[in-house]
Amino acid sequence: MRHLLKHNRASFLVLFALLLIVLLFFGCATTPPAQQDSFLFSLLPRDSQFYLRFPVQDNMDLANSLVTSFAPNLSEKDKQKLLDRIGTIYGSILNDEIYAASTGSFPKFALGFVLKEKNGWQKVRSKNIPITEKYYVAMESGLQLAFPNSSVALAANDVVSMLQSYQNYESSHVQESSASLFFLQQEQENPSCISFYLIDAGNLLPSLKGSSFKLSFPFGDGYGYLTPDLRFSHGGVAYQLEAFLSLTDSRALRPAIAALKIASRAIDVPFQVEAYGSDVIRIYDMSFTKEMLCQLVLKILEE
Repeated sequence: MRHLLKHNRASFLVLFALLLIVLLFFGCATTPPAQQDSFLFSLLPRDSQFYLRFPVQDNMDLANSLVTSFAPNLSEKDKQKLLDRIGTIYGSILNDEIYAASTGSFPKFALGFVLKEKNGWQKVRSKNIPITEKYYVAMESGLQLAFPNSSVALAANDVVSMLQSYQNYESSHVQESSASLFFLQQEQENPSCISFYLIDAGNLLPSLKGSSFKLSFPFGDGYGYLTPDLRFSHGGVAYQLEAFLSLTDSRALRPAIAALKIASRAIDVPFQVEAYGSDVIRIYDMSFTKEMLCQLVLKILEE
C-alpha cells in the first residue's frame, strides 16, 4: 500500500494547494449537498483494487488534524472554511493511480478564475466528452481536475473516464459488486464511519513491522471501517478499526489466525482476531488516536 500511495504524493500536495487558493479567494462556503454513495462509487474505475469513503462533515476533528498536518500555519478560521466546502470524499486505487470524487461546494466561476495558465494550469477539452465539458491539467505534476457541476469535484491523472461515467450515470445503472453493495449498506446503516474495501486483499497487505514473515495466505476481498472509540479518547477523538478478511481456501483459516495473533504482539498497535464463519477473519479492538492516523498518512506519503 505504501508504494501505491507515495506514487501520488505530488498530486495530493497540488490538490491541497488548489483548495487553499480557492478558499482564500472565495471564502464564503455553503453546506455541501448530500449525495448517495452509489453516485460517487459509479464515478470511480470499476476494477479498482482499493476503495475508501471519508465523510468529512461527520469526521471533522480528524479532517481538521489532517489539514493541520499538511498546513500547520493555516489559521483555524481558514481550515474551517476549507473543510466546510467538502462533503464526502470517495477514492480508489487502480494500477498505482489514485482516483478521487468529492461532493461539496465548488463554484465554477471561482475555479475558472484560479485555474489559469499563469497559475500552472491548462484547460483541456476532449472529443471523448461533451463539448460543454472541460478539465484542467497541472502542468508540473500532470494531475487533472474536473468539476462537472458546482457540487462535484473529480481528481485523477486521467479524469476523462470519470467524466464519461458522470455523463452516463443518469441513463445507466451502477454495476452491482461486492464493493458497491458494501458501501450501499454502510450508507444506510452507518453513514458517518470511514469505510474501505480491498479487492484481493493479499496483494495489498504489507509485511508487518517487527515480524519475520509476510502474511502469505490465500486472502480474498476485505473490508472494514473506522468508528469513534470513546473508550480511548481521553477528551479527544480516537478511532477503532474493525476489519474482515475473507479467505479463498477455508483450510487456511486457523493458521492465518495464529499468524495474526503472533503479529498483533509484534506491532505498536495491538488488536484482537477471531474466526467469523468458516472462511472469514475478523480483526477488532485496534484503536488509533487521530494523531496516530495523521502520522501514518504522512509517513506513507513521504516514503
